[in-house]
Amino acid sequence: MKNILVSERSGSCTHAVSEQELSRSHDASSCHDHEEINPLIVTQMTLAPRERCCWLTVEPSIFLGMLGHALSSSVITQLLLARNCQEMFPLNATKCDMLVYRIDTQEARQLEALLEPRVTVLQMYKTVIEAFIPAVLSMFLGPWSDHYGRKPLMLWPVFGYGLTYIIYTFLSVVPDLCPFYFLLASIPVALSGGLITVISGMYAYTSDITSAEKRALRMGFLDVCLFGGVAVGGYLSAPLFSVAGKYGYLTVFATSATCYLLSFLYVTFIPESVNVSQMGSSNGGLCSVFDIRLVSKMIATCCKRREHYRRAIIFLVIIVISTCIISLEGTLIGMYIFSVWLRISDSVFALCVFLTKCAQTLIFGFAPKDWYLYIGSAVGVLGGVSGPLCRSLISKTVPLEDIGTVFAMTSMIESLTPIAASPLYTFVYNATLLTFPGTFYIVSCAIFGLDVILLSWVIVLQHLSPAHSYTRIQQVE
Repeated sequence: MKNILVSERSGSCTHAVSEQELSRSHDASSCHDHEEINPLIVTQMTLAPRERCCWLTVEPSIFLGMLGHALSSSVITQLLLARNCQEMFPLNATKCDMLVYRIDTQEARQLEALLEPRVTVLQMYKTVIEAFIPAVLSMFLGPWSDHYGRKPLMLWPVFGYGLTYIIYTFLSVVPDLCPFYFLLASIPVALSGGLITVISGMYAYTSDITSAEKRALRMGFLDVCLFGGVAVGGYLSAPLFSVAGKYGYLTVFATSATCYLLSFLYVTFIPESVNVSQMGSSNGGLCSVFDIRLVSKMIATCCKRREHYRRAIIFLVIIVISTCIISLEGTLIGMYIFSVWLRISDSVFALCVFLTKCAQTLIFGFAPKDWYLYIGSAVGVLGGVSGPLCRSLISKTVPLEDIGTVFAMTSMIESLTPIAASPLYTFVYNATLLTFPGTFYIVSCAIFGLDVILLSWVIVLQHLSPAHSYTRIQQVE
């Protein structure tokens, strides 16, 4: 038996493992009880993706998770505003109640503007905590998942988020608590890998079970479920808080924790996309996650020389992906029309999307009236497909056994982005709040303009090399 990596276009053999190598691996496996075997050399043995026609695998899980996340997102900001107000005006509870119950008056707006700089700094600390540790973990988890499966990458962060909202539930009922104590709730998210790990795990899972020609559409559908959860959660957050009355914080945070519990239970029942061998499962404990060889493998895999400018394409697209976290929109219809019906390449489509994102942020930044925001939203309606397009492009640039490792590098850089972006945007917003509040949109436009340049470079490199992409590993008897 031998593994063969098949080219999408030509069908030619591009990578193979010799029968002698597999024989040596089989002999080593039979001696497992007598000596320790390096798990890094058995990728071809443990990685065996299976194509499935089911259109629902990880999508309900990410919908539930983002539903819980969006339910509490604005409520956390509101809670921080109220607790900062109580700390600043300890003898005037009525003043702070305007923020708790969202009473729209001129006095309330002035009070919120006074407190916003303090809250944005607190949220910056929260972002750094939730981004730095996952950035470190992603260096290990991606290569580790190539050997031991994708499900742990989804289960651990979902459990961490559930624990985070349980902590918020208890902290929210403690009166007169210093706002900085709410940062404790970010620790479970950070230690479990955070949102970037669960999303990367789901993208890797989707790459494992789909063919190259369907991958962009399937990743687009995954993003639709992600942003659908954000939209539904954002819509239900305020009514749920209002209906619960004085138990608003308790109800919203408990509901978010329940959503993540359901998401966790769902993932436990979906099949693993990677065939983990008995040797892999027996060595897949916690200690194996922090094997420094995994980091070495990630760096070597991402930095090794590849034909047809693939190494340059990988890093250029990774940089583009790292900026996608700034924007949160999505649509499936545009993905289907451009990617499947019109058959426009992922790189060209992504370039057009980032051009619309530039136009959208410019409209938002210079909008003289509120209704201009609707025009900007219409112009940037396809902005949310940039993430799945770029990930699909990466998945077609590397062989399937390297996807988890390359996605790990992507996740690491993506996790580091908020650490730099959050202080930048906090500084820009606080510095221009009273003069030109839309300045941070202009900053976003400049970043998206850089993405346009990088994607143009990718397209040039693709035209200089023959059309060639990887699909899946097949086992030939």
